[in-house]
Amino acid sequence: MEGILQWVYGGHIVKGSKNKRQVRSQRVKFLILSGICFAVLLPCTAQGLEAGFVFGPGVEWIGGSDWKKDLSNDGMSASHSTDFLYGLFLRAPLGRWGGVSFNLRPEVQLMTPRGQGSSSTKDLDVSAKVLHFPLSFEVRYPLKFGALYGFAGPSLNLFLTEIEYQLESANGVEKDSRLPYYGVVVGALLGAGYGFPIKNFSIQFEVRYTQTISLVFKDKDTTFGGFYMLLGASAPFPL
Repeated sequence: MEGILQWVYGGHIVKGSKNKRQVRSQRVKFLILSGICFAVLLPCTAQGLEAGFVFGPGVEWIGGSDWKKDLSNDGMSASHSTDFLYGLFLRAPLGRWGGVSFNLRPEVQLMTPRGQGSSSTKDLDVSAKVLHFPLSFEVRYPLKFGALYGFAGPSLNLFLTEIEYQLESANGVEKDSRLPYYGVVVGALLGAGYGFPIKNFSIQFEVRYTQTISLVFKDKDTTFGGFYMLLGASAPFPL
C-alpha cells in the first residue's frame, strides 16, 4: 500500500489547519474572480442571451504517470468509473458569418471525478466533489431542422471536498481522505452536439471530453478526465 498512500498524500503531509486555510483561501479568491468576470462579460453580450441546463452520465478516470506507477507498484491496474454531471450554462452571441453563429458559453457544473484501480485481491476507488467552470467558444451551423454545434475552451475546477479513497481487500475496507495540494486546477474541454427547437425553447444532445492540465498535487503527475453524453435544454434569457 505504500505506493497508493504516496499517491493519496501527493508526497506531502496535507492534514492540518494551515493547509485547509490555504485551500479555503484559494476557493474564495477563485469565486470572487469568477463573479467579477461574469459581471463584466454579461452586459456586453446580453442581447440574444440564452440560458439552459445539461445533465447526463459519463465515463471518468484518473491519469498521470505517478498514478499509474503507484498502482503498478501495488500490483494494481487503472480502470475507469462512471458518474453523473449536472450543470447550467449561458449562450452569449458574439457574431455571425453567413448562417454560422459564434457564441461564448460560460458554464457551472457539479461533477465527481472518479478513478479506480484493481487487482485479483483488492479494489481501490478514489473520488472528490468538484465545481467545474468551463468557458467555451461555440460555433453553430444551422440545418433544415435544428443546428449542429461544436465547442472548445479552458476550464477551472474547484475542489469542494477532500479527495476520498476506499480500498477493499482481504483485510477489510480501508477509508481515508486528504486535501488536494491545490484547491483549483486548470483543464480543457472539447465537445459537439445537436439542438432542435420546440416552441419557445430548444432541446440539445451533446458529447464532451474534459481533461485537467495542471496537477492536482504538487510534484505529482496526477490528472483527471471524463467523457460525457448529455441531454439539455435552453431558452431565451431576457435581462
